[in-house]
Amino acid sequence: MYHIEPQTAGSKKRVAAWVHHACACAPALGDSRRPATEPHPWWAQLDVHMQTPNRRRPRVALGTARAISDTGLELLCRQPLPLYSRIVICLAAETEGVRGKVTSRTQTLGGFILQVEFEFEQADVGIVAA
Repeated sequence: MYHIEPQTAGSKKRVAAWVHHACACAPALGDSRRPATEPHPWWAQLDVHMQTPNRRRPRVALGTARAISDTGLELLCRQPLPLYSRIVICLAAETEGVRGKVTSRTQTLGGFILQVEFEFEQADVGIVAA
């Protein structure tokens, strides 16, 4: 299982790398000139960690990124994460993540489309095996 532990690695650098990856894939999608502040199509498998009040360890949900910008991302998740919940987003099988807040949730066939706003002012977070 996993638990959340503060790290010193820069989450802004991690998000910038994710956006750079999305921009690198953009020419194949015909959209290479979009600024980083606008969402870029991005497909990546994600682990979404959410701290629940009655559990010592966070709940982990699997998700798929659909779009990313330097301020947030859109993802598809089968679990209905609560609106305004604080989460940690990691690429699948990675141990460091970025904090975010669920700002929008829309039910769709097979799951939920979540809009997540990144939170850079808090301590960066890593996921460490217990």
